[in-house]
Amino acid sequence: MYSSVMWYKHVGHSHVRRKLLSAQHAALLEVTKAYHTVSMDALQVLAGVAPLDLHVAELGSLTVENFTGQLDPESWEVPREDTAHDWQTRWSSSEKG
Repeated sequence: MYSSVMWYKHVGHSHVRRKLLSAQHAALLEVTKAYHTVSMDALQVLAGVAPLDLHVAELGSLTVENFTGQLDPESWEVPREDTAHDWQTRWSSSEKG
């Protein structure tokens, strides 16, 4: 994701998260050919695509660690596992699945 290193720390803000997920919602509706009434959580699962805010946070942190020399090439899977866990938690607690 282009320039995620510049703004990945802000994905926790509700307005940034809302904008990211809104853009993802439109794209996932096209990909899945689902009705507009299908929930965002369900669209992400149907398409097999993690929530965009989690993906941006993952890429941003990996890029920063890579630039600062703190990234061990063998540790690339750890953020992906964290993202998958966060996504699973979000899906499990969703009332719109």
